[in-house]
Amino acid sequence: MLTFCKNLLELGCAWCPAGRSQSPIQPPCVPMLYHGDPSHYRCDTECKSCLDLSVGYDGTIHLWEPFTTIKIYVSTKTHPTKYKAAVCAVQEAINDWNAALSGPHDPRPRFQQVETKGEATCQVKFKRQPTCDECDQDPKKGEVLAHAFFPDQHPTIILYTAAFKESNVVYLKNVLNHELVHVQGVRHYFAVNEDKAWGLKPSTEVGEADEFSISNYLYPLDKLTIKPSDVSALAELYAGKYETIHDLPVSYHKAVLLSAWKEGMVPDTESVSESNSECDSEGWYFVEM
Repeated sequence: MLTFCKNLLELGCAWCPAGRSQSPIQPPCVPMLYHGDPSHYRCDTECKSCLDLSVGYDGTIHLWEPFTTIKIYVSTKTHPTKYKAAVCAVQEAINDWNAALSGPHDPRPRFQQVETKGEATCQVKFKRQPTCDECDQDPKKGEVLAHAFFPDQHPTIILYTAAFKESNVVYLKNVLNHELVHVQGVRHYFAVNEDKAWGLKPSTEVGEADEFSISNYLYPLDKLTIKPSDVSALAELYAGKYETIHDLPVSYHKAVLLSAWKEGMVPDTESVSESNSECDSEGWYFVEM
């Protein structure tokens, strides 16, 4: 996966189902990064101590196979009183991202909410606030609202209790829009810089800088909306199927049923996610306390 967290460069080539090619994307001469105001909130998909588990953690760009439909199930087993708000917010976020598709021939991921876990390829769960010491020590202070995953990780989105506070729940759709950009393989806007600072394996950025990207930390939370630059960037990223982008290998993933993880058809990382949920992958969303 890349830290390609931002808006993307022109790919300059159309999707070709016949095979994969070298990407025409050219690395920007100067990384275009913007940290925004780190004091307000954070998305836990990128806990600093665990950046080696986020996009680009293995020096690989992880994306979905073209035309993948990600089927989302909202769990009722925990915090069921929050279920209705979550179902509505998930559907609103799905509508926003699907509306950004150019049509049925757009190869980007699309989303669908389903009623049963058996037909789902992604789940939304509810959890108490995390207590991970590593995350608490991160300079980006605040309460964790949500946590997402990347295409190569266990497909679970976590909503924490702070997301349902009166001051936050009205923006739950906005937070989920941010999490769904991670699900599509996008790192945080500032991820390249942090990777370098921590001496991690390379990630990369594709596209023209936009500090208001949905992949950035924006405050107030109502600023977390899908921007035209996000749409064009993702469209260009998924416009072809590439062997490499910026010299990083690209790995394409299929969305499989949740049951497949349990049955061993794919590596079952849920036990890791459950036991260390506060620190895996790139997607905590924090808000000022």
